Amino acid sequence: MDEKYLFMLDKEEMKTRVKALTGFEKERDEIKTLSKIIFDMDIENIEYMKFLNINGNVLLFGKPGTGKTSICYDCMLENTSASYYQLNMAALVSEKLGKTAQKINEVFEELLNESKKYPVYLLIEEIEAFLPNRRESKDLEDMKRALTIFMHYLDKINPNLMVMCTTNHLESLDPAIVRRFTYKIEITNNSIEDMEHFLTNEENPFHIFFNDELVNHKIAEKIIEKKMTFSDVKNMMKRLLLRDKGKKIENVNANSLYDMIMEEENK
Repeated sequence: MDEKYLFMLDKEEMKTRVKALTGFEKERDEIKTLSKIIFDMDIENIEYMKFLNINGNVLLFGKPGTGKTSICYDCMLENTSASYYQLNMAALVSEKLGKTAQKINEVFEELLNESKKYPVYLLIEEIEAFLPNRRESKDLEDMKRALTIFMHYLDKINPNLMVMCTTNHLESLDPAIVRRFTYKIEITNNSIEDMEHFLTNEENPFHIFFNDELVNHKIAEKIIEKKMTFSDVKNMMKRLLLRDKGKKIENVNANSLYDMIMEEENK
């Protein structure tokens, strides 16, 4: 399979991405439980799974920067013996115009064959970009055939294969696709407590500069009030770090972050 379309995710990079991940513990636990059901499924139990419409398809939706991909990585890393793949469907569509359905079929057949040996995760990000609503799409017939093929594989209960998808625009997806996911969860902004934990989490290397509980709470309140995402906060931390050309790590601290948030508010 061409690595431009289907490539293996690096486990160490995934671990780095999920450091200091906070929030949605209940949802993450449920996805991990679903993984165990799929990966430990006995063939004789498939009929029970079919009756309850339980499969290994997970859809996370919400605005950009809320942590959808990090949550996927965290759940995938729960099974250290698995293989982790990501499908770049956008590249597949643009380079193989007219053969999209065929290529999707090849991808899933390859993964299903591999899943006979060990657990396999497939991550597809921003599926709204290449699997639009059939009723509104002006795409080529090939895209509609590709959508049908994709749904065919989502319909199956595939022991040892988990398909995890993310989207920023649930409303753009064909309802027929959405129905085929066992688990659908909106990833929204976290709570004040989650944001405080993000700042003080020991896996956050800057946590030593966030030891003032009062200031941390004020930061978290402002973050929630302004509906900022984890990505927004990290971007502000990046800007603080780049002051003095990145020579002073301690620039990224509670007081300076709060001041920057207030500066942005007063512009």
